[in-house]
Amino acid sequence: MTGPHSSPHRPSQGEAPFAAEELFFSRTDPRGVIQAGNTVFQRVSDHPWNKLLGAPHKIIRHKDMPRGAFHLMWAAIKGGDPVGVYVKNHARDGLHYWVFAIVVPLKDGFLSVRLKPLSPLLQEVEADYAALAARERANDLAPEAAEALLLERLAEHGHRGYRTFMTHALAAEMEARDARLGRHSPPWLGPFRTMLEAVSDVSEQTRELSAVFESIRGIPYNMRILASRLEAAGGPISVISANYGILSEEISGWMRSFAGGDGGAFSDIRDAVERALFVQCAACLLEEMGERFAAEEGLQGHVDVAAETRMLADQGRAFAAAAEDGVAQVARKAEKFSQAVRDMKRLITGLGATRMMCKIEGARLRNSGDNLVSVIRQLDQFQENIEERLQRINERNRMVQRMAETLTGGPAETGPAERAARLAAE
Repeated sequence: MTGPHSSPHRPSQGEAPFAAEELFFSRTDPRGVIQAGNTVFQRVSDHPWNKLLGAPHKIIRHKDMPRGAFHLMWAAIKGGDPVGVYVKNHARDGLHYWVFAIVVPLKDGFLSVRLKPLSPLLQEVEADYAALAARERANDLAPEAAEALLLERLAEHGHRGYRTFMTHALAAEMEARDARLGRHSPPWLGPFRTMLEAVSDVSEQTRELSAVFESIRGIPYNMRILASRLEAAGGPISVISANYGILSEEISGWMRSFAGGDGGAFSDIRDAVERALFVQCAACLLEEMGERFAAEEGLQGHVDVAAETRMLADQGRAFAAAAEDGVAQVARKAEKFSQAVRDMKRLITGLGATRMMCKIEGARLRNSGDNLVSVIRQLDQFQENIEERLQRINERNRMVQRMAETLTGGPAETGPAERAARLAAE
């Protein structure tokens, strides 16, 4: 493979040489003017240093890139959030090169670290970008409309939003790169994968739980109708119906607050896991970029090597600390959700008592016909279904909590090396 300090032969057309083991970075001011970079960036882009430094970053923009991707990226980093994005770039000699770029807002500009995308996702992205760019040109779309098209396409692929996609993509690209280079994936990636799978399962279980619950929301109304036929006003079935209605509303509130869609408490856990994984991956790449940059040659007279090395190291440490804090947040949120599940179980216990009262009244009112029996049967099925799903939800949430606690390292005296060794052993 070509090393970062060599000058590989450049083909006359197609893709610029960019090896899997290489990383490159650039730093710009707030206006996007290039202030610094490394030799890999200079070589791959094919711009001489005196033309690269001080130039707007858009000199490497490729016409095939959809505007929606850039609009989404700038909205994120101007809001203070790091972002990951696939980018097709244009070199000075007409060649192109794909990167997966992590873009980080700085106090006085922006930093971007890029790796060569190697996962199967790239083919999917290439096709989607081409289709999106064609639609943008054909319809002369505004950037906001172009971004909406991109998000719509991601939803069609099953991604909840761009954060979900970029986290999945970055982890996939890091795994593919490690595989290409014959390296083991970092030990923290397995627990993160487990958490994401558990989160996905909980989301599915809560959606199904909501559907089951909605399907029997009419039971209190049906019981009131039965009560009007079978007993005087204020009789036992009327009271049972009222109690069931109150419990139903409490359960409905729980569903909205803790197991709902993008606004529920479990949605917070899912978002926290994704944020922590993205930041952890970014920290790993920033650390490697810093080490590679410090070992590069031929930079003197072009960039302040010491200052850029410090900047990369500072960013790597900041991201590593943010990742650790993010995982701790996941553990705390998962514990809170466990308490919420316990509260839900108490509500379900109340429904069980209501169901038994209904059965007793059904036995007493022997001439009630099949209607009350049908209601009781519905309550039995609901009780069994919801208890089974709650158990599954609780188990998977506890797994998220255990994995998060594993990643935080347990006792405070446990250091990064010990944590890594223990994760590898597990």
